[in-house]
Amino acid sequence: MVAPVWPYLNAVVYGGLAIVVLRQRRRTRDVAPAWLAVTFGVLGATAAVAVLIPADPSSWLATSLIKVYGLGVLGYAYSLFRFMAALEAPPAWLRRTAGAVTAVLAAATVALPRFAAPGAARPVWLQLFVLVFLADWFALSTMVAVRLWHAGAALPSVARRRIRVIGAASGLLALVLLPAASSHVHQSAAVTAVSRGLPLVCAALFLVGFAPPTWLRLVWRHREVVSLRGAEVELMGAITTDEVGEALVPHVARLLGGRGALLVDRHGRVLGASGIPTDEVARLGERLFAVPALPGLVTEVQGGLLALRLDCGALGVQASPYTPYFGNEEVALLRNLGTYADLALGRAELYERAEASRLALEQANADLAASLELRRQMVASVSHELRTPITCITGFASTLSRLWDALAEEERQHFVEKIGHHGVELNDLVDRLLDFSAAEAGRLQARPATVELREAVDDALERLGPVLEGRPLLVEGESVAVIADPALVRRILTNLLSNAAKYSEDGSAITVRMSVQGEFALVEVQDRGAGLEEEDRRRVFDPFWRAGTAGSRGTGLGLALVKEYVQVMGGTVGVESTVGEGSTFHFSLPVQAVDLRTEAAPATV
Repeated sequence: MVAPVWPYLNAVVYGGLAIVVLRQRRRTRDVAPAWLAVTFGVLGATAAVAVLIPADPSSWLATSLIKVYGLGVLGYAYSLFRFMAALEAPPAWLRRTAGAVTAVLAAATVALPRFAAPGAARPVWLQLFVLVFLADWFALSTMVAVRLWHAGAALPSVARRRIRVIGAASGLLALVLLPAASSHVHQSAAVTAVSRGLPLVCAALFLVGFAPPTWLRLVWRHREVVSLRGAEVELMGAITTDEVGEALVPHVARLLGGRGALLVDRHGRVLGASGIPTDEVARLGERLFAVPALPGLVTEVQGGLLALRLDCGALGVQASPYTPYFGNEEVALLRNLGTYADLALGRAELYERAEASRLALEQANADLAASLELRRQMVASVSHELRTPITCITGFASTLSRLWDALAEEERQHFVEKIGHHGVELNDLVDRLLDFSAAEAGRLQARPATVELREAVDDALERLGPVLEGRPLLVEGESVAVIADPALVRRILTNLLSNAAKYSEDGSAITVRMSVQGEFALVEVQDRGAGLEEEDRRRVFDPFWRAGTAGSRGTGLGLALVKEYVQVMGGTVGVESTVGEGSTFHFSLPVQAVDLRTEAAPATV
């Protein structure tokens, strides 16, 4: 009278488990819970059928119930296999073989004739059928138990223990239900008691694996909680976004048992990656960045990438196939960790903006100091350069005023020419200062016209006649017409030719070459001077810079203005130099009209 209570109790327990799993399936819509619900439902129904089977298996009713029982046993094993396959797909051949063998055995079970009366010998064909039946059922159940046990090795503590408890329950049922499957062929009282009582133990294990109590979860999760607290401490100490990535990503990968994790900021830049191949980081980062902005919601992206969108970026985990079903605890921890990550990223962004502002302020202060130093140099240089012509003009004028009658006509004419020469020098210096001021303010403008370079070169050579006297002058190349400002071209040539004379020995040759290179005309001025060191070549066009080899005075504005003149006309300027052999300064100008900074002047002529 007591024995039938166990099968009914088993039926109620496994039926209840099926209902719990089905409710879970309604929330997740996953395939795995559906197969697990089928597994528990079939197991509960099979346990209920077992108690209804009469003691005499030879009757028609007993045979029918035994067949239903056998189909239930097959259904349990196959649905458990499909549950495992829904979590991690087995090889295709294994899936097809399991389905085919189960179908054949189910058909054979239905086709079985009536069984022999109690005490009668079992036919050989029945013994062979029972052996094949039990071998298939045992193989499926054991394989599922082993695969679930091994799958738990890569999962965090709670998920690992849950799936291993389910695997252990599956393996235990494989042992317990084997004698139950053949109980109506031959079964002792002890086997009957074990086969009817131990399924409750397996049911308890299934329940613990599927929905462990809170206190047990806390015990299992202790190590992850310690790791989580460590990650939170590291996040609180991170002051840059890169440090946030380094502190967070390794903990996330361990927390969810995934093969890797990565973190991107609000601009899609990968801040940290762990366990993900280098060639996949950029692709997964783009996919993670494309996740819709739903802060706090963990979504599964294609390829098993679990994504948590943050206010300041996104966090992704290349999760295990078991994570979405058994890792719900860890997913909740991930959301909590994401909150800390968001706070850390926000703080790091504020710190980086403050640091950028500080550096910008320091750079602005440095630029201001450099500008003030430039102004100081300019004032000192200009004061020195102005003093010489002004002193000369004042001195010659004073001499003429005091000694006019005492001086011969030739002497008076000489003094007047000196005054005129220094006046021209003073005017040229003022023009340079005005051009430099306009260039610094971005107001230097060109008035383009057609300029014949050969005529411009000849004009500059004529103007510098006294300076170039006694030097071989070579002008090579055909004349080229360019679109440029004639006054600026004259100043460029005058400056380069005077520098060539100033920084080379008396009597050395100066060569001017003209050529066309594409849409530009190239002019080169070559001297045979001392040449420039590499550092000097880099600074030769800087304002107020003067070559250390020159003993002559100057403002250091000439070449800086040459650069400004050429650029404002749409050209380029440069220098090539060899120490001991001389320097070649070159500039290019367009042979066709370009968009210049002009002052109400036409762009073409």
